[in-house]
Amino acid sequence: MTNGATAVLLTGAVGAGKTTLATEIGEQLREANVSHAVIELDWLAWCMTPSRDAQARRRLVLENLACLVRNYEAAGIDRFVLVGSIVSDQHLAAIRATLDRMKLKVVRIAAPAELLVERVERRDVGRLTLGSTEQAAAFIATARAAVPDCVEIDNSSDNINATARLILDQIGWSEMNEPR
Repeated sequence: MTNGATAVLLTGAVGAGKTTLATEIGEQLREANVSHAVIELDWLAWCMTPSRDAQARRRLVLENLACLVRNYEAAGIDRFVLVGSIVSDQHLAAIRATLDRMKLKVVRIAAPAELLVERVERRDVGRLTLGSTEQAAAFIATARAAVPDCVEIDNSSDNINATARLILDQIGWSEMNEPR
């Protein structure tokens, strides 16, 4: 992987709005004619392996990420918007190692526990949910502990466009006038 490529990893608790913001960031980059790829890490192992081994699925995410990035770079793409909940420092280290020398900026998307529960219940009707506000708060604490040194962006408002722009400003991608 090349030294010129950069990535942002949007992380945070379930319901924080990571995927929604990544989609909006992708739209803003597209409108500015900036080459990029948006990659939802969970989708890279949306499968059931024969062994049902969680470790095998984690390896699959990393192997698929490496292949995707390599293919996108071959097509001239050098900005990557990654989305996924990071649950440990080992998890983040594995992603960094997979990206090799690529510069990675981590942005934690935050929202109050009550709002996370509300969003997940609205989104995942009839499925597993976060449960209680206490469970959501515990998940937030785990996500914070996994990536303590990163930019944190509050996503409590309904203005996704403005929040995405704020993220682009924070990571230094707001100069989107020229394709890279």
